[in-house]
Amino acid sequence: WYSKFLNRNLARHHKSSFMSFLYVEDFEVRHELVVRIKDLDHWLDLDFGIEDKLDFRELDSIRTLVTDFLIQRNQVYIDGRAAPATLDKAHFIEVKLSGIQILDENSSMDYASAILGVIFVYPREQIPQKVEVHWDLWSDQITRIPCVMHDPAGPMPYDITPDDSILVYNNYLTNHTPPTVAEIRTDPRLLRLPVFSLLTFGLLVYWFRKVKRAKGSFKRWGLLVLGLVIGILLIPISWKVELPVSKTTNLSPDNSHALVNSVLKNVYRSFDFKRESDIYDKLAVSVSGDLLSEIYIQAKQSMVLEQQGGIQVNLDTIHVDSVVPWDDNEGDTSYKCLWKVTGKVGHWGHIHSRINQYAAILRLNPENGVWKLNDIEILEEIRLN
Repeated sequence: WYSKFLNRNLARHHKSSFMSFLYVEDFEVRHELVVRIKDLDHWLDLDFGIEDKLDFRELDSIRTLVTDFLIQRNQVYIDGRAAPATLDKAHFIEVKLSGIQILDENSSMDYASAILGVIFVYPREQIPQKVEVHWDLWSDQITRIPCVMHDPAGPMPYDITPDDSILVYNNYLTNHTPPTVAEIRTDPRLLRLPVFSLLTFGLLVYWFRKVKRAKGSFKRWGLLVLGLVIGILLIPISWKVELPVSKTTNLSPDNSHALVNSVLKNVYRSFDFKRESDIYDKLAVSVSGDLLSEIYIQAKQSMVLEQQGGIQVNLDTIHVDSVVPWDDNEGDTSYKCLWKVTGKVGHWGHIHSRINQYAAILRLNPENGVWKLNDIEILEEIRLN
């Protein structure tokens, strides 16, 4: 394992038996470890020899033993407080020239080269100001741990040693805007009622009828004219009344395109949040209640990287290619749409991406003044990357 080659083309992508990757994102801190099983002999009695093979039936128990050990030794502090880790994933992996690949665990593997990739997660409400990873696993062979810290600005490599054993991330982001999911309000139909003018005119009519039989006087007509002038001047001061929006709303092509883009962006952006309850809450902003579970499952599965152990990418861009009004006799505001979604995620030192293209019929309705996706019929889904 510790051999090296002069030929750069034969250089390993991961040059150490231990590596640490710290990802600091908007709603999650993630600590990913790459660990060679044999190097844990210094702390764990695994009772394997250098020539032994790990039987595929033993892999689950070995994974449990190693992850239990690492979660106890994984000391992470976020904004000065010890952060309890949640084990997200643990896979036996293979390090190739191109990067890391998940291994098929239905076959045996060499003990000397068996590597486990472990992911610990820490859900957060926002990007922390400081994260510290304290490392105390040192031996004669392990004297340097290559680390990479990632935040929205990019990667920051740093090697820790026994004399400098704390990996420290400081938040220097200045112009970063966290993702948001906002209501898409309908253009309200407003009726302006000049309440004060109407009240003034009403009082004038009442007063004039009351005194109309009185002997005429210039004063009576003067007051009437003054009241009319006051009533006219008060017309701009009006009370706005929002009229109910009909189920079907005719929008211009530009407004239709913007509406579809905003709804789809809200749907995919909801999955940037990590807690399931938060995802459902954000989806509910732009998805009708009856459709929530279906959209949750469909969108979540579409942005999962199966070859990377099921890690989910975050929305990078969404591009709506076409929005065509669709008459399906349902009485909804419906469109036949074509769009592309690009997602990215940092994982084990690499940026992984996913690009999907969709053709679908979207049915949208205003609910309490907010546009919501009421139904979706996927016509075609193509994975472009």
